[in-house]
Amino acid sequence: MAEQYKLTTIFPTRGIDDKCKIIETYYGDRGKAIAERDRRIKDGLHCHLQELERKVVEQFNFVALKP
Repeated sequence: MAEQYKLTTIFPTRGIDDKCKIIETYYGDRGKAIAERDRRIKDGLHCHLQELERKVVEQFNFVALKP
């Protein structure tokens, strides 16, 4: 059986969402475009981190545990 390690990723998800809401509120349509871009960056980065974690798990035969 593989050894179990707790893999944790620090990612400021809530902070980006809060920033997006503020930008949308105060900058109207232009702010919505900026906020949408930031959300896409966040989502892409999150997917990238998940893929990276999966590769680490496979390479080192770890069992990933949810924090």
